[in-house]
Amino acid sequence: MKKIHIVTDSMAHIPDVLCQEYNINVIPLPYVWEGETYFDFDIGPREFYTKLRNSKTIPSTSGPPPKLFKEQFESLGADGNPILVITVAKFFSSTYKAANLAKEMATDLDVTIISSDSNSMGLGFQVLAAARAAREGKDMNEVLNILDHVKQTSGVIFAAPHIKYLLRGGRINHIQYYFASVLNLIPIMEIKNGPIKPVERVRRSKNVNPRLLDLVANRLEDEKPLRMAVVHVDAEAKAWELAKAVRERFSPDELITTELTPVLGIHAGTDAVGLAYSTGF
Repeated sequence: MKKIHIVTDSMAHIPDVLCQEYNINVIPLPYVWEGETYFDFDIGPREFYTKLRNSKTIPSTSGPPPKLFKEQFESLGADGNPILVITVAKFFSSTYKAANLAKEMATDLDVTIISSDSNSMGLGFQVLAAARAAREGKDMNEVLNILDHVKQTSGVIFAAPHIKYLLRGGRINHIQYYFASVLNLIPIMEIKNGPIKPVERVRRSKNVNPRLLDLVANRLEDEKPLRMAVVHVDAEAKAWELAKAVRERFSPDELITTELTPVLGIHAGTDAVGLAYSTGF
């Protein structure tokens, strides 16, 4: 029986302990800050976000060089086993394109590349489902069927208090930025099988967590198991508070708390917090 190697990118935000447990290979994505190029994991989150809060400049991001994927493919594919790559949504990043270019360069290897149509743990839950299925010995077709189901039943809803990051990243326009700033509104946004969509705005920070819970509750099916993840950007206290509320309200079969790496944290902004969910795998 062939073993399927699982590859993703650092937008997945799967905790290290789970990546190690399920042999998930993660390609770090790059960003440029003050003329220097860095990759996710080069700088720890505490150091990075402390610097970001005090910086007059905001880093820029780009897709990874195809050679990172090529090198990973050649290393993993040396044993002749197939490789499954699940990337951040192709409408968010050129990562999917870079992986396909690498596949063209790494000839004679069995590589399948999937765009998750999601981000953060919306991507992460797909990767975990694939890795768990692969460890159970399922073949590529079975794993792809599971991935399709997880993609349809997962989503991410998040709040981003500092909207200057959303503006710079093109997630909102200048008119939206102006009115949100004047009225001191916190936008809540959603990722569900497509680009980010605005959901609503709340007036006070204390309203964010309760509203996230209500919005996710409205989207959940009765299907089990229920897996959920609290994601945040340098907002650990708020994240743990949200995680406690998630346990009390939903009793999920799995609950993960994780912090966004710099490449996505740059766009969401500090103090952002969100809730991802997936059912049925």
